Amino acid sequence: MREKYNLPRYKAHNAMQDAISTAELFLAQVDYMGNKEAIKLRQLT
Repeated sequence: MREKYNLPRYKAHNAMQDAISTAELFLAQVDYMGNKEAIKLRQLT
């Protein structure tokens, strides 16, 4: 899925890198939705 948003790859199983990777993917998905208003959790599922 990271490739879809042109995000960098990180080594897996490192807590800090996993957290950064997750945050980047989350932000990319929010941006993709194009909604600049507050996002509710149910909108992301």
